[in-house]
Amino acid sequence: MFDRAENVPPDRLHAVTVAICGLACRIRSTNADMLALYLRRIAWTPLPPETVPACRIDLIFARDLGWPSWEWTEDGWAMHIYDQIVTDAGYHAAYPYFPRQWIVGEADTGRALYLLDDVGDLPAWDSGSPFRIPLHWIFSARKGCLMHSASLGIDGHGILLAGPGGSGKSGTTLAGLAHGLSTVGDDYVMVDLNEGPFASRVYRMVKQDAAGVARIPGLGARLGERRTNWQGKFEFDPDGLFPGAVRDRMRLHGILLPSRGGGDRSALEPVSRPGAVRLLSEAMSGEAPAQKVEALLFVVALTLHLPTYRMRLSTDPAEIASTVRSFIEARLQ
Repeated sequence: MFDRAENVPPDRLHAVTVAICGLACRIRSTNADMLALYLRRIAWTPLPPETVPACRIDLIFARDLGWPSWEWTEDGWAMHIYDQIVTDAGYHAAYPYFPRQWIVGEADTGRALYLLDDVGDLPAWDSGSPFRIPLHWIFSARKGCLMHSASLGIDGHGILLAGPGGSGKSGTTLAGLAHGLSTVGDDYVMVDLNEGPFASRVYRMVKQDAAGVARIPGLGARLGERRTNWQGKFEFDPDGLFPGAVRDRMRLHGILLPSRGGGDRSALEPVSRPGAVRLLSEAMSGEAPAQKVEALLFVVALTLHLPTYRMRLSTDPAEIASTVRSFIEARLQ
């Protein structure tokens, strides 16, 4: 697959060189429209075409090049065995759950490849967080982690919001944005321990369901008639709705694990470090199955730096934002 991608004539590919979280990356695709869509959703800055990239991601559709389909037809394979064979050979690969859908990477080069038959073979979730899997591989090689987490902060200092889908991460982020807090992302953020820990912005979009939008006065009208995504959530760039609220990088001072509660006041409860490791690992399970050990080690290291609290959410967005603000201010004293 990589040999075929390497030998695609340059005039058959649309390409850009950009910086994502400060990392120079070359992105190429046989489909200009999909490349443009993905670039609208990724937080990037342009780089000169002659920049030598540290990584490369190719989005190739076989039909665009007249290639035959590349199908996975084996039955009875255990995913962990497949992952181990691929890893031992020096590659990363998302298990091919669907016949014409390959997402693979080279462990030692920073190259990653999506090879699909047609645009319709893209995973439904991929356009919401483009290149999530290869970016996780790329950041992990540099002692970072693309975490399934949200964030809120004040003046470049803040917290991670972690937990499984539906726990209230995005709703808490939206409440914070509507009441003066900032964010580097509400779904996935890049977390690194090299100087921090810090969280960096990877994606532009905030996602929220209709009920969450309705809790913020006037937000529904500002969103207009836009459609919901495959999960029934609205996707929007918060830059236009909450000017100045989006940051590129944020120093982290704690982790909050939100859960839907009720009542007039949110409540915080400290979580032991073993409990935090377990809960964060569970929240990240399924994000990169072949790298479960690496993800666990990262979480263990992260909890050495940051305290973790459960946050039982009230029903009042303003109160939720105030509780988060107070928590951050207390950690800065």
